[in-house]
Amino acid sequence: MPHRRVRLASTLHERSRPRKVAVVRSAVWMIAICVLLLASRDGLTAPIRYTIAVDRQFKAVTVDACFGAGVPAQLSLSTEVAPNILSGLSLARRSRRSVYRATTVAKGCAHYALDLSGLPPGNPHAGFQRLTGAILIDPRWLLAVPHGGGPHTLELHFILPVSARISAPAEIRAEGAGRWRLVLDTRAWDRSGRLGIGRMYQAKHSVGGATLAISVIGSLAAVPGASYAQWVTQIATTMSAAFGRFPVPYTQVLLVLPAHTGEAVPWGEVVRAGGDGVLLYVDRTRGVEQLAQDWVAFHEFSHLLHPFMGRRDSWWAEGLASYYQNVLRAHAGQLTPQAAWRELHAGFGRGRSELDGSTLAVASHEMMTRRHFMRVYWSGAAIALLADVELRLRTRNQHSLAEVLGQFSLCCLPVTREWTAREFMRRLDEIAGVAVFEPLLERNFGAPGFPDVSPAYAVLGLRDRAGELEIGGGAAERRLREAIMGSD
Repeated sequence: MPHRRVRLASTLHERSRPRKVAVVRSAVWMIAICVLLLASRDGLTAPIRYTIAVDRQFKAVTVDACFGAGVPAQLSLSTEVAPNILSGLSLARRSRRSVYRATTVAKGCAHYALDLSGLPPGNPHAGFQRLTGAILIDPRWLLAVPHGGGPHTLELHFILPVSARISAPAEIRAEGAGRWRLVLDTRAWDRSGRLGIGRMYQAKHSVGGATLAISVIGSLAAVPGASYAQWVTQIATTMSAAFGRFPVPYTQVLLVLPAHTGEAVPWGEVVRAGGDGVLLYVDRTRGVEQLAQDWVAFHEFSHLLHPFMGRRDSWWAEGLASYYQNVLRAHAGQLTPQAAWRELHAGFGRGRSELDGSTLAVASHEMMTRRHFMRVYWSGAAIALLADVELRLRTRNQHSLAEVLGQFSLCCLPVTREWTAREFMRRLDEIAGVAVFEPLLERNFGAPGFPDVSPAYAVLGLRDRAGELEIGGGAAERRLREAIMGSD
């Protein structure tokens, strides 16, 4: 037997050359430790494997979670999950609703189930929502992970009714009738996300070197699914032209069609649970022409340009998206350049109206409690405009904000960890070769006022006349405006 031969060789060496064996053993241990450290650093730990079965009514879900090294003593699920809908898991701590212990264990796997039948329909903000013929669910409702443990890659095997499909922020592979496999990266537990399970229209489109996996859930009576797919593909095409490529290689695009809502796109968000995704709620009574005039989809797609940043740095994430929701609409021909400048100017006015003496740092960190969304979003958009103009001037139009963000996507996206705004802006400065971004952060992050856009306005030929925007200037100002928004 191999093990016995290895042991005999070790015994002979122990008797004849003890010092050399000690050195060899030390070297072996050092190599093993280095391998473990590298594996930990690069996220190369063995994936947790889940087998998830969903019934025909999408009301009962069973999960086998296999951990390889044995079921951990404590597991975590989303805090939104009510313990009374679970079986096979029980609360490990009464004070911690999200911490469980497995009560049904076999061969290194935990078996548990969720009863979704008694849950309310939910809403766009909840981790679970029931729709006609489908459900939306945050992966953190289904995937019990080691509590307090490090990041893991999650391998998911779904068993669904044959007529059902799945939408996820990762490449999905069919394994047979009703069987699907996908792998979520280490963001799966740290970030919110959505899995769509049920009846849906699906299509894949290649845009700007990337794949858009588009799924439409809901009634398609008014607008065919292919028209929705064409709408979001046009947005992605506009982005690809502006930035040189689409920023991330694979994007889940999940369109949910509720009943009449009063707005063409009443809600949207970027979801990053195990991959990159864009979730949009669309009024199904609106035609594609009306959808094309809405800004929400451009805003959400623009969030793919940056890594995830925490609430303290929401000003930069939301600022970039607010800036480009207007710039990209001008590039797409949905706004005239003059209208796009006026939209930006109006946004800056809304941001100034919420000044209360607090710094941008405080306003960003406390945005959800203070509800000063306009202050945070449009302060960031103002800084984006200042950066774009300064880059173009200092590099004689060799660099722009769009060009630098395109280069960032090549080097650094997608990412699986949280970045700070300072780290992100410092990297943009390195790409540009000039210090533009971090100095803007230094001047504005700790300041109580609104970023001063007057230097940018001056070189763009823009003037604030009692709150109204006047567009003028000479040929140089016009050329700079056209470089950003397109021809006047």
